[in-house]
Amino acid sequence: MGGHAGEVAEAGSAGQSDKSECATPTDCPKATSPCMSVSCFDGVCGQAPVGEHTSCTGGTCDAAGQCVASTCGSKQLDGDETGVDCGGSCATCANGEGCAQGDDCKSGVCTNQKCIPSGCTDGVKNGTETDVDCGGSCGSKCALGSGCASVSDCAITAGDKPESVRCLQQACTSTKPPGSGIRYYQDFDPSRLITDGAQCNAESGVCLQGNGGAYPMFGLDTSGVQKKLTQKLFTTAGAVGSGGKFDGTFCLSRIGTSLSFNDANAFTAMAWVKSTRSSSPWESTVVGAPAHYFIAVDANPVSQRFVAALATTHAAKFDYAYATSTGQIPSGEWHHLAQVYDNAAASMSLYLDGTKIHSRTQTGTVTAGAVDALIGCQKDGKLSQFFIGTLDEVVLYVRALTATELSDYARRSKPE
Repeated sequence: MGGHAGEVAEAGSAGQSDKSECATPTDCPKATSPCMSVSCFDGVCGQAPVGEHTSCTGGTCDAAGQCVASTCGSKQLDGDETGVDCGGSCATCANGEGCAQGDDCKSGVCTNQKCIPSGCTDGVKNGTETDVDCGGSCGSKCALGSGCASVSDCAITAGDKPESVRCLQQACTSTKPPGSGIRYYQDFDPSRLITDGAQCNAESGVCLQGNGGAYPMFGLDTSGVQKKLTQKLFTTAGAVGSGGKFDGTFCLSRIGTSLSFNDANAFTAMAWVKSTRSSSPWESTVVGAPAHYFIAVDANPVSQRFVAALATTHAAKFDYAYATSTGQIPSGEWHHLAQVYDNAAASMSLYLDGTKIHSRTQTGTVTAGAVDALIGCQKDGKLSQFFIGTLDEVVLYVRALTATELSDYARRSKPE
């Protein structure tokens, strides 16, 4: 026994021994370091270094059996590295180096414990992609809600125009209005100018069809006589794509239709507007129906307000509603206007750029009887309040849009 003990002591001098008796290593105290291994030799416990460059928590083992931080520059595969000086807590690995997961690789792709080049079908956002397998140099465009660096990374739905999507805050975002409940939508796309007299049902045979085909609008001059619409109506400088350019000599009308919201108990009328009127009469109508509802701009430099009116079975007086603040709609600036009526909520509210600025208590259904719907003018005995400036994205709903919908839409479609 004495000779054996001497041999252990010598071994312990290289590795350390706590002189504990043992039958197997499990009888011995735990190692003093993760870089030391426990042994049981001739009934006595001992410890020895596990070997230089062996991985330990947070680093690598040195020759003395101590766990030291990996330098990621040792030119050894140590610590938590998956490749030489890369992976784990070190920098990502190049293609061909070892890996345990995609995060270890520059490409983001780890297959069979090897980093492989990125691709457009690997299910990982890597390379020049702006989202998983789309955008950048990939052939696939990214869907709405996906990441983007520019609008060129975003997919355009078949049948839509390029302006129907934008890259906002690095996400592909639709510029289209909320789809549920639309009765009329005018985006002033030049392709909506049609010359089919049978379809237009107008003497001039020229009208502006709505987005979706419903309710073509005819031109009227200041005396109320039908006026032939031409390409001069359109401008490429709209809020979203093209817009409608109004010079105060004409407006648009649809005679006696449900665009007047007659008998409706809820509706929304909204549009992007840029008024350039510089002389009286200051009020310029955006869209509405005589003695039923309308929204307009008071372009007077003293006020520059958004005004609206509504008549119902419980409030027949067709008087203005507006916020007391001034300077809401400076000349030459784009702003989004929305009038929302909801009998169930007993309110008629005005929203400017997606924010509610005024509300009044009102109930009942909108005045009965279908009347002419007008865009760009008002009719009080005769046509008046002709709009001067640019209109775009005129949308009429047979429901009350929520505050969240209006705020979100104003954000998504705000002119760039």
